[in-house]
Amino acid sequence: MWAYPLHQTQKPVLIIGADTVVVNAAGAILEKPESAQDATSTLRSLSGKTNTVYTGICLIVGSSDLSKTPVIEKAVESTQVRFGDLDDSIIEAYVATGEPMDKAGSYAYQSLACFFVEEIRGDYYNVVGFPCARFYQMLLALHRQGLF
Repeated sequence: MWAYPLHQTQKPVLIIGADTVVVNAAGAILEKPESAQDATSTLRSLSGKTNTVYTGICLIVGSSDLSKTPVIEKAVESTQVRFGDLDDSIIEAYVATGEPMDKAGSYAYQSLACFFVEEIRGDYYNVVGFPCARFYQMLLALHRQGLF
C-alpha cells in the first residue's frame, strides 16, 4: 500500500479502493480457502452451478485544502460465472496445484480454472482481477466534474 501525503501537494489526489468477493448460488460469500480441504469443498459447491463475482470500487478525490469536501465515486460490478460439472478427481488435482489457495472462491479463471467455466455473463476483467471498463467510466465522471 502506498499513500501520498496530501499536505505536500496543491493538486487533487485520487485514492482508489477495491475489493472482490465471490458468492455461490446459495448466497454464501466464498472467501480465500483456509486449507486444501476448504478449497475442495468450495469447488464442489460451485460444480454445475452459477456463482457471482462482485467487485466494489471507491474513488476519492481529496486535496490539502481541508475546507473542501472530498468527492467520492462508488460502484459495484457483478459478473456471473457458470461452472460445468466437476469430477472429484479433477477438483483434487486442481487443488493439488496450489492455485486455489489465495483466490476468493478457490479459483482463478485466468489460469487452469478456465477449463471449468462454461459461461461468463458480464465483465471478464471483473472475474480475473479488476473491472477496467467500470473504473474508466468512474474516472470519466470525475474528469467531467473538472477534477482532473
